[in-house]
Amino acid sequence: MPFLETTTIPEAYFRALQVLKNEDSLDHLVVEIRKPLLEASPLTLNINVASKYEDLIDFGSYRGFHEKYKRLTLRNKSGGDWIKDRIRVLCPDVKELSEEIRQLDVWCRRKILALRSKYGLIYKTEDYVIRLTRYGNYEGMLYMHWSRPLNQLAIIIYKLAKDVPRHGQKSFVYGVLSIFDPLKENLQLICDGRTANIGQFPCLSIIDLKLSDNTLNLCALWRHQYFDIKAYGNWISLALLMKIIGDLTNHFRKKFGFKEEVKYGKITSIASRADFSSNVDKGKVISLVNV
Repeated sequence: MPFLETTTIPEAYFRALQVLKNEDSLDHLVVEIRKPLLEASPLTLNINVASKYEDLIDFGSYRGFHEKYKRLTLRNKSGGDWIKDRIRVLCPDVKELSEEIRQLDVWCRRKILALRSKYGLIYKTEDYVIRLTRYGNYEGMLYMHWSRPLNQLAIIIYKLAKDVPRHGQKSFVYGVLSIFDPLKENLQLICDGRTANIGQFPCLSIIDLKLSDNTLNLCALWRHQYFDIKAYGNWISLALLMKIIGDLTNHFRKKFGFKEEVKYGKITSIASRADFSSNVDKGKVISLVNV
C-alpha cells in the first residue's frame, strides 16, 4: 500500500504523480497532508469558497506548480475549472448551512427531550451483520421521528460546537459523513446489465472526522479517483470543507458561550483505485513532474 506523508496539497499531488507516472493504476494509495490550510481569518457567512479558495489553501513552495496545473487543458476544461468543479460538488453554501444548524439547535431543545421521554430509545447497538443484511431499519429509534431530510454536516457541526471538553479534560469527538448509500448504490448492481460494471457509484464513499485535543482531522475514503482531472481539486475541496466545519464550529461555540476554538489538523486521503481518465490527460499532468 503506497503511503505519502506530505505537508501541503500541491506537494501531495506532485509526489502522487511521481508515484503514478509509470503505473496504469494503483490500489489503496494513501496520502497524508499535514498542513492543507493557511491560518487565515474565519469565513464570513456570505463567502463563496470556490472564488476564495486560493486565499485559504497553503501552497507552500509549490505555488508555481499549482499555476501550471490551472493552465492545463483537460477534457476541454482548464485545470483551474476542474478545481472549481470539485469544490462545487463537495462544499455547501456556508450561509445556508449556518441557518440549518441554528434551526437544528431549536429543534433539539424543543423536541429531543420530549421524544426521549416518550420513546426512550434513541440508539441501539447492532452487530455488523445486522447493518450488512438489514441496513435502514430504524424501528424503535429516534431517527424514525426525524421530520425532514437529514443534514449530516449540520448535525456533525452542532455536535462539535456543543461537545466542548471541561477544564483539564482532553477532547475527543468523532463523526462520520456517509456519501455511499447502499439503498441506492447496491440496488444498481442488479439493475445494471453490463458485465463487470458497477454502475454509477459515487467516487467519494465516506468522510471520517476526529476532533482530538481540539484539532480537527479529516480522513476521506474514495472508491476511485482520477489523478488527472479530479484528485487535486478533490483534496482542495476537502481542505475547504474542513475549513467550513471548523469555522462554523467556532462560530456556534461562541453563540453557545464557549471560548475554546477548534484548530485545523491534517487531511488523509485513501484512493481505493488511483488511475487516470485518459492517456492523453495523464501525459499532460505527468509532464508537470518531468521538468
